[in-house]
Amino acid sequence: MKKLSSIFLPVLAAAAALLMAVSCFADLSTEADHEIPDIVIQGLDPTMYVLYGQEIHLEVTVSQEGRTMSDLDCQWTIDLKPNELDDRIELGEGTTIDYKVSNRPSGTPYIIRLEVTDKQTGLVKMAACKLFVASSLGEGLLVAYTRDGGATSEFDLLANKYVTWGYTSEEPTYTRALYELANGHILEDHVNVVCEMTDTDAGGAGVYGENRILVGTDHHMRSIDPLTFVETETDAPLFYSAYQTEFGTTDIFNFAGYSNGAIVGGEPFGMMCHIDRQYSALGLSLEPKNFFRPDNIAHGPMQQGGHLAVFNENDGNFYFIMGWNLTQTAFQQVAYTFSFPTQGCVSIGSGCGRNQTLCFLLRDPSDVYRVCQLDVQNTTPQVNVYNLNGTDMDKIVSVAFCDNCDLMYYATQNELYATILAAGRVNTRKVNWAPDSPDEKITSVKQYTQAWYGTHQYYPSDYEFILDTHRLQLIITTYNEKTGEGKIYLRPFNVSTGLFTSKNNGTYGGFGEITAICPTFR
Repeated sequence: MKKLSSIFLPVLAAAAALLMAVSCFADLSTEADHEIPDIVIQGLDPTMYVLYGQEIHLEVTVSQEGRTMSDLDCQWTIDLKPNELDDRIELGEGTTIDYKVSNRPSGTPYIIRLEVTDKQTGLVKMAACKLFVASSLGEGLLVAYTRDGGATSEFDLLANKYVTWGYTSEEPTYTRALYELANGHILEDHVNVVCEMTDTDAGGAGVYGENRILVGTDHHMRSIDPLTFVETETDAPLFYSAYQTEFGTTDIFNFAGYSNGAIVGGEPFGMMCHIDRQYSALGLSLEPKNFFRPDNIAHGPMQQGGHLAVFNENDGNFYFIMGWNLTQTAFQQVAYTFSFPTQGCVSIGSGCGRNQTLCFLLRDPSDVYRVCQLDVQNTTPQVNVYNLNGTDMDKIVSVAFCDNCDLMYYATQNELYATILAAGRVNTRKVNWAPDSPDEKITSVKQYTQAWYGTHQYYPSDYEFILDTHRLQLIITTYNEKTGEGKIYLRPFNVSTGLFTSKNNGTYGGFGEITAICPTFR
């Protein structure tokens, strides 16, 4: 393959402006005072969906009245980056080509173009195909687990029609032991969190050619290539100022469209993914700073407008920072006088609620439970407080807020409860669900969202790879100490009641003790 000469760019730019599923432009001049017959191209699909590394075969039929194929020149090209006309390569000539897709996965299509030229008259006809490239692993759930109490960890990828766009089989697909397969050895650490994030350049090419899977463990932060699953960077290279000597990471998360946050050593770090690839310490005037953990931080996916909030158990106050300007501002206190003493409260769960409210489940020293909903989008913060009287709240092991309805789930080891929080009302009821075996204990609950949700280039409302299950099913994990098996239950829920629908989206096993789950990009 060779890079196109710049002399072709004006012609290609004009062609792209007229591009549709099959688009063309024609020279309307005449040949010896007669109209030139049109060039007809047939057989090129307007849209294709392929995996990175997949070989594709393209074959078309080209015809023109009064001409043979020797009179026609057929030239195939493809973008190296989506929507960039000046960065293109030739694929070959003729009516048939074979191409091994080396374009990085992207939510924005690459354009394959076939340009046919009548050598006698210069008449040009163009056909085009939108090529969507997905990861070779594909979309699904990346599951981290341990079989020895956290001394070592491994990863499996689960794909099925409820978590994988375009998946048609009724049977799930498991890709097992990815880390050892790619790196030649097991991961000797306990995984706390996994997050797939996108980096892009300031030009906004829409390609996640620089996307990374970030893994936070008890001792390190690791960067993994999502195509090969090879570990690429560890600890200090991921940070601007690595003044800390330990990189124990408890949380990594995308939010606010452009932002990615991480909790390392109990302290907050962040980066603006569209312009940066390294973490910076976030501005915080409080001491000590290491009071951040997954249960006391909340953030929302809103593009550009999201915020990050934290409940500081040292002083009983809430603080927030703007997500879209994460590294240029500092945490500031939420100016609100609560009707109950927040000093001495502990946050046992947090997340994003409906309308981008940042939610915290607090327990006070008297074991009274309250949900605090913070809306910090405007100059004057709005706060709603709900007093809870649910069952078994002293046995909570996991909490999940839903960002598309007024709903919070909480789980004990043996039971699951749904709490409706709306218009000052609280209604908690037990969900009629149980794992397959009484020996299985619930370890976590989480609202399912696809990986693109909350990231810059995958946030448009017309994004076409949206699953019906997006934001509408609950991920429940369990662990059976007797068998050493961890399971995942996918259950669709009713947004009005919190109860499960009659549909069952499946149960998936074969894991060890599950420690983290991450939806992956296409």
